[in-house]
Amino acid sequence: MSATGWAFAVARTPTQGYRLMLAPRPLVERAAQDVVERYARPGGEGSAPTVRTVTHLGGTLVLVCATHRVRGDDGNLLLDEHGRPIDLAYGFACRPPVRAVAQEDLAAALEQALDVYRRALTAAGTAAGPVLSEPFPLRSGVGGVDSSATGEPAGGAPVPRPTGSPAARRRLLAVAAAAVLAAAGTVAGCLAISMRSTLDVPAALVGTWRGPVRSTPAGGGNERAYTVDLPCAARPCSVTRGQRFGGIRDGIGCAYALTADAWEGGALILTVTMRDGTSPPCLPAGTVRIAVGDRPDTVRLDWYPPGDDPPAMATGAALDRA
Repeated sequence: MSATGWAFAVARTPTQGYRLMLAPRPLVERAAQDVVERYARPGGEGSAPTVRTVTHLGGTLVLVCATHRVRGDDGNLLLDEHGRPIDLAYGFACRPPVRAVAQEDLAAALEQALDVYRRALTAAGTAAGPVLSEPFPLRSGVGGVDSSATGEPAGGAPVPRPTGSPAARRRLLAVAAAAVLAAAGTVAGCLAISMRSTLDVPAALVGTWRGPVRSTPAGGGNERAYTVDLPCAARPCSVTRGQRFGGIRDGIGCAYALTADAWEGGALILTVTMRDGTSPPCLPAGTVRIAVGDRPDTVRLDWYPPGDDPPAMATGAALDRA
């Protein structure tokens, strides 16, 4: 029995930013689709296809990604509102590892991707959710499942931020993980999920970050400068769940230790414990969510107090790399 692939596509339109337009059918949950939207990015016209093994929902997934520069029906380049050409990232997801990529598989994926992209252009500017792709038999050379294979996540592009506290999202992700596992077990050759206790931290989050963090009235209703340290000498960076990973300090003597907890929806979730200071005036221990910011070389921090489903009590919308 041949292995099976599912096409995906990430692209922007002349007036809207990059988003997932075509998603592998087994990834029906938005949290699982985020991994494709984050890691599948255009590599430039004429760039070679990439094969990347990424972590999602505690498991692994292989993405074979290529770039297509979009042209209109008249053969001319399709340009955005600023006059820039539009590149579409497309490819297929399958069971790892992929030894050799067949051009026939990329052509099959591109056919689905362009069909969905044409429909997006005629959707009157609305940003609907992704279309679920149809499976196709792969001609690429694929081997047995290798749960130890990892790849460095690609950083730099913002991803949709799910609402709700990390605690609430973890409950949803448990359901999403079960759905993905069920799909992987019932469809031959699709997505091999191997549970892992490590988190791959993208290079775009590693380092020291500084900037203002504004708290809600529940957090004191003030704005102070914070420094967030996420050190990691290894490339790619990988940390174990429950491992001490960096810290946070502010300008009034409050200091916190961070412990790696989860990777959810394009963000690193860390448990916060207080090392120095008292609350108030310090923010209480709890959980922080750190994601790539909307501007280059920035991160966004959302701070949640303890509890089952509390709202964020502090936000640093754009902490700059120190």
